[in-house]
Amino acid sequence: MKYRNITVSGEIATGTTTLALRLAQDKLGWEYINVGKWFRQYCREHNLPLEETGRQSDEVHRQMDEAVLDRLRREEKLVVEGWLAGFMARDIPGVLKVLLVAPMAVRVKRFMKREGVSEPQAQEQMVQRTKENLAKWGQMYGTTEFFKKDWYDLVVDTGVNDEEQTLAQVYGKITDINDGNFS
Repeated sequence: MKYRNITVSGEIATGTTTLALRLAQDKLGWEYINVGKWFRQYCREHNLPLEETGRQSDEVHRQMDEAVLDRLRREEKLVVEGWLAGFMARDIPGVLKVLLVAPMAVRVKRFMKREGVSEPQAQEQMVQRTKENLAKWGQMYGTTEFFKKDWYDLVVDTGVNDEEQTLAQVYGKITDINDGNFS
């Protein structure tokens, strides 16, 4: 089998959680790992303020990132969702790296619905969070090009593809490459 694991990456409100969960639970029966959720849990357990992610130690971020990478290298049948998951797995063989993209206007509407905030609040929160994350990660990894399309095996625009179409494209990539013998 060409792919042992899958990463799903994308900016806020591109549909990464929806896709990763559907792949892991509905299509594959694989373990689902949400890196952001894992990080939030770690912060709660260690009394670290999540809203101050940019001020937290680089070491905390590196430890979390290394733990994910270790699992991607050693284990099989993982669907890992995270902003940096595909970027970090770019040199690991056997990992299908999926990037979801969508226009800002589409993402803002999704965020408004999900968070129950106004359009200006949604846009402000999304821009601020992205800015803080990219600054932190840029300092850590020497780049802010975490969504460089040529690092990914498949890029899907969820602004023009609905949930089912997106799932079908990703699942099609898996089954086509494996001649329909995906297990």
